Amino acid sequence: PAWARWVPVADVSVGAAATSIRAANALRVGLLCTNTSGTVHVRVGDATVTATQGVQLRATLSITITAPDAVFMFSEGAAVTVACTEELR
Repeated sequence: PAWARWVPVADVSVGAAATSIRAANALRVGLLCTNTSGTVHVRVGDATVTATQGVQLRATLSITITAPDAVFMFSEGAAVTVACTEELR
């Protein structure tokens, strides 16, 4: 929407635990996140995400999350960096 604004978010290191990426935000239109690892995949979900549960975000790929809920990620291997930008209304 024309009234939305993009807000850069600090990179987050995601390891072998459910890691908070962004808190719930009713003003969120979208959250664009990129797995910057060249080899390690991460899982996306709520606070119960694990290495075998949640949506898989493969290495080097991005996902847009349109829900206002809190977002967590869990690495399937070594710690990886996830880079995100949040779109707010």
